Amino acid sequence: EINDIRLSLDVINEENAVGGSTGLKIEELKTLIPNAMKTQSRIITHEDLIGRIYSMPTNFGKINKVAAIDNPYSNGSKDLYVICKDINNFYVPASDAIKLNLSKYLNEFRLIGDNFNILDVPVYNFGIKVEIRVGEGNDIDSVIDDVLFRIIEDMRFDSLQIGEALNTNDLVKLVLGVDGVVSIITRQQNMIVSKNSANEFFDEDE
Repeated sequence: EINDIRLSLDVINEENAVGGSTGLKIEELKTLIPNAMKTQSRIITHEDLIGRIYSMPTNFGKINKVAAIDNPYSNGSKDLYVICKDINNFYVPASDAIKLNLSKYLNEFRLIGDNFNILDVPVYNFGIKVEIRVGEGNDIDSVIDDVLFRIIEDMRFDSLQIGEALNTNDLVKLVLGVDGVVSIITRQQNMIVSKNSANEFFDEDE
């Protein structure tokens, strides 16, 4: 009878799950190794803090990216900017439950007098707009496909950290390195464009 009752139970979440994640990729693991190697049993250094956050048990939730910045108005306080991913692998703000779990988890390792302010990171959608000139004798569609592939594979947007800038110099070098690309028509300052939630480009010229 107990099993029948258990099997009859059903749960519906009123809000989407936040903070879950698929298994880490090799490149993601490599970025975590330096912090993990320097981690101590207490949070003393910046590396200790970042390492502890990334190693928080998954049953408390999963922080996808974090940035720790000294609070300019309080000695011993740090502002922790965190962000998670949803079930569709999109960046979303951490839920209140994950923030509470993170606060309690860090409290076990922090020094007396240390304080952490856990804050959300704004999510901005962007697109890349690059108009190229293709050399004579090259298949235009093939060259465009190669450019798109190189941008996705080599720019490694998923490895960017919070606050890290996009380097358009790298983007220019990458595109010009594709066989068949003669030149780039788009000016560098116009290559990064804003996008809204409907994935429509906002262009000042339109």
